[in-house]
Amino acid sequence: MYEIMSIGVSGLLAASRALTATSHNVANVNTPGYSRQVADFVTRLPMRIGNNYLGNGVDVEQIRRNYDDFLTKDLREVTGQHSQVETLHTLSSQVDNLLADPDAGLSPALNDFFKAMQGVANDPSSGATRQNFLSNASSLEERFHLQAGELDSLSNQVNTQIQNQVDEVNAFASSIANFNKAIVIASSRDAGNGPPNDLLDSRDEAIRQLSEKVGVTVVKQDNGALNVFMGNGQSLVMGTESQSLLVVRGESDPTRLEIATPPFNRGTPANIISGQVNGGSLGGLLQFRQTILEPAKNGLGRIAIGIASEMNAQHKLGMTLENKLGGDLFQVPDPDVFSNAKNLGTLQVTAAVTNTSALTTSDYQLTVGFNGYQVTKLSDGTVTTVNDPTATSIDVDGLTLSIGSGVGKTGDSFLIRPTQNVAAHFSLLVNDPAKLAAASPLRSSVGTENTVKGKITTSVIDTTNAAFTTTPGALSPPLLIRFDDSPPAPGLSYSIYDNTDPASPVMLLGTDYTDPANPVQVNGGSIAYDPTVGGTVLPSTTPALDYGYQVSLSGAPKPGDSFTVGYNTSATGDNRNLLAMVSLQGKQTLASGTATFASAYGQMVAEVGVFTRRAEMNKGAEENLLIQAKNNQQEVAGVNLDEEAAMLLRYQESYQACAKVIAVTDTLFQSILGITGR
Repeated sequence: MYEIMSIGVSGLLAASRALTATSHNVANVNTPGYSRQVADFVTRLPMRIGNNYLGNGVDVEQIRRNYDDFLTKDLREVTGQHSQVETLHTLSSQVDNLLADPDAGLSPALNDFFKAMQGVANDPSSGATRQNFLSNASSLEERFHLQAGELDSLSNQVNTQIQNQVDEVNAFASSIANFNKAIVIASSRDAGNGPPNDLLDSRDEAIRQLSEKVGVTVVKQDNGALNVFMGNGQSLVMGTESQSLLVVRGESDPTRLEIATPPFNRGTPANIISGQVNGGSLGGLLQFRQTILEPAKNGLGRIAIGIASEMNAQHKLGMTLENKLGGDLFQVPDPDVFSNAKNLGTLQVTAAVTNTSALTTSDYQLTVGFNGYQVTKLSDGTVTTVNDPTATSIDVDGLTLSIGSGVGKTGDSFLIRPTQNVAAHFSLLVNDPAKLAAASPLRSSVGTENTVKGKITTSVIDTTNAAFTTTPGALSPPLLIRFDDSPPAPGLSYSIYDNTDPASPVMLLGTDYTDPANPVQVNGGSIAYDPTVGGTVLPSTTPALDYGYQVSLSGAPKPGDSFTVGYNTSATGDNRNLLAMVSLQGKQTLASGTATFASAYGQMVAEVGVFTRRAEMNKGAEENLLIQAKNNQQEVAGVNLDEEAAMLLRYQESYQACAKVIAVTDTLFQSILGITGR
């Protein structure tokens, strides 16, 4: 009787535990990270009675969770990749929508700006057209500020998210370390018994959630604890200890937040590891900042510099309604230069844009070497080396880096950002329509006795020349160009006079007939005039007559013909300088002479659009991979309510059957007792 009773009790207990495990599955069907638990039955050792072995019942060897390490690892990796591309796509879409917006983008404002400028060129004497141009120039300024402000807002958003994400990473790391501790204790206390399944599930789920923030690698220890690493091997969890990450201001640029590990010794700086972080939303944030946000800010700034520099240069060659030379139309700041926080020297470095055509959208790093300097183009790693420790300036890609006062120590570095913050400070300087320099400060005329075929044109090159600045509002000196009788050689010759007193002009440059075959050379250009070709009479680079402008003659002048050049006054209808400014719209002034203002912006929009589209496609692919990885993992670890319901019925019937065995045994035992009693 005892053997039958024992067998029945063992079956009853086993069925009860299986029912408990199944009920636990049903209760946790919606618990994230929960793995289905199954009771593993094992037959007890049989009893030998005589020559036979009789069964001794059943035991539950362990409550096992359905778990596959490979599928769990795959889900963790795919989760990190999906989180990264999702973050990247979300943020890059915001930049794409901003730049390509038909209303908020730069293109409409740029088109309106040049359209209004053309309106002034069509009617330079109209105060209304001049005011309309200044209004559109102000709108262009506001559009730069709007886009720069939105990009700056994204920068602040990235900084905020980096701080929040790092806080979450630290919280998950601490939680995983605590789970490790609990699991190690549970495993050592119950050595030889089943594992603490719920703790294991909770730890796996914490690691999966951590992988949403940053890509991780997991290594298992012999005692059951898991070590968790990120990036290139940076530890987050080692057994029961976790290491917190820090968020610090960049050593080169204090406006950027960087991810770092605590310093090894008190007083030493933290170790920045932003460049080693990949995967997860943190990896997406850092990738977005490096590949989309900062290049967009730099590209927008380059366009702002290009417009301001080219417009300012041409505007200063013109004349206002007040008969004054034009000044700067726009103002832009100088490039930002940041001294690295680890610098030991006192060297001061400044930067200036000297050639907008050669300017790129990259940032640069100047490093003090043992025997000079190195300038690294950060976008592609190109290095410019200057092996001269006494150098006072370095020219690279349209920039002039000025080595100022102080002493640099080997290894000191400086971050140069030529364009990043330019758009935010782009500003219009002219607000008076009368100060718009639409006219040319030069007036030329043809002698009254000249032939009708002789023509003269002038072009201003440098209004800082003494010819324009010696006497404000006058040309110093005004010129008379007179063609002389033909020399004993083909072609005409001419003389140039100071025409301050037209009654008695003073000879400035005459014709030398000493050697008819080799007429006088002025800075490599003969002063002999070939009427079949035409030519420049007065190059601005001529050492003898450097007046900051050029005079060109064409046609077929004859001996005795003359031309005069003087200062332009009361030229309310003159639009020559403004026409030159309008022509800048189609001039390829950026990207080494390959892009206009509009095409440079269009290229920037296209690059962001292509990157965003690629991120969208990658996001779709990663979503499919994530769904597949989840399904694969859930096929093993997931709870199926239909299956659990079937198991409940099965274990219920087993429980009832074992109870019946016990009841039968009790009946038999009572019968025996009854027989004994009689």
